[in-house]
Amino acid sequence: MSNGSAYSLVQYYVSLLIMQYLNLPKAEGTIAMSVSPAILPQTSIETLGFSDSPVSGSFVLSYEGNSTPAIQWNDTAATIQGYLQAITGLGAVVVMGSIASGTLTVTFNGVNPPAALLVVSSNTLGVAIVVNTADITLPFAIQNAYNLTGPNLAVGVQLDIFGKYVGVIRTGYGFQGQPITLDDADFISLIKMAILKNNAGSSLATIQQLVFQSFPNEFLVFDEADMAMSFFINSSLGSQNLVQLFVTEGLLPKPMGVQISSIIYSPFINQFFGFRTYEFPGANNSPFNTYEAYDTNWPWLVYEDAVI
Repeated sequence: MSNGSAYSLVQYYVSLLIMQYLNLPKAEGTIAMSVSPAILPQTSIETLGFSDSPVSGSFVLSYEGNSTPAIQWNDTAATIQGYLQAITGLGAVVVMGSIASGTLTVTFNGVNPPAALLVVSSNTLGVAIVVNTADITLPFAIQNAYNLTGPNLAVGVQLDIFGKYVGVIRTGYGFQGQPITLDDADFISLIKMAILKNNAGSSLATIQQLVFQSFPNEFLVFDEADMAMSFFINSSLGSQNLVQLFVTEGLLPKPMGVQISSIIYSPFINQFFGFRTYEFPGANNSPFNTYEAYDTNWPWLVYEDAVI
């Protein structure tokens, strides 16, 4: 993705947000102020790579049609910086490195990012010069601005905007009426739960499938067969405050009219001791130890594990 196309994509996202909230007072200014700084880089960085160390000759750099004087093979970074700063709009550019080391780094301070790419308009050094954009902040920020999975996740204001789309915010009230504010990690889980709830059907199979897709091995749903459902939530999914907002915000997926009989919050949701009969053992639990199968990590279900 080039700088130009990435910048256009940023403006596209901003325009969508402005269109959505156009009926709000000062929507355009508010959105531009909160969104653009979060995903636009403040500087652009370009590198000049030299295929070998030259011993003679010169080259010329051009920026948007304006050229430097001939840069000699042994000119210092400070000299090259002076040449670039003389070009209109590049008065604060900084050049580091050296031709002899094989790399020059040009930082475009004071330039509305992304900066235009430097062009080698002539070269008599006898070695190749390649200009690359080193600042990948913009493309990565675009990719991650609304990313809820993977190693690079949306953060801060990006999550708040995402929450607006799915109908949740990071603040709410717990079981005792206490105010709760979720951090980014918990808020991502809240957003994912809201998306799940918005897409869930009324059958247990559909709910369990969506739960497994969104929270694999972290969230189990059980039908008690008496117009009630139970939820087992692994503590790795998030804090107890998050679980309380699942309930108080009505985000747990269930058919209309079905009640919540219990919520179990524990580091172990598949290994509790329990059984039904020897012929028909219970699901998602562990039986008595035997000489053939002995494990001391099968915990008992205790009152502390029950959120409600």
